[in-house]
Amino acid sequence: MSGREAVCSNCMALVPEAQTHVLPLFNETVERFVTTYRCDKCWPAALAEARTHLAASDDADEIASFADVLAGHAVFIHEYMRGDPAPVVKAICLRMLGLMESGAVRLSIGPDRPLKS
Repeated sequence: MSGREAVCSNCMALVPEAQTHVLPLFNETVERFVTTYRCDKCWPAALAEARTHLAASDDADEIASFADVLAGHAVFIHEYMRGDPAPVVKAICLRMLGLMESGAVRLSIGPDRPLKS
């Protein structure tokens, strides 16, 4: 197989880049949303989990971490960047999840970056 691949963060399957779903998911260990990679099989459950966690959260830092993950993939929530209140940013982030679910927005893995020593 040619081209880049990613490992599904859930089932550990090797997935071609074009079939990799990139999305924010809350990580309990680091207490923030992080970038995850999912295969077609694991993606719907991860999206539902992200939506459930974000919808239930009133924590401004958690909501900000979701927006930070998007920004890391060149999707900028302008309301977050200008300091709007967390409930405003949260509503927009939830809409972004809907756009991701519909396929209107798809985050890319991004460019390769060398490891820093």
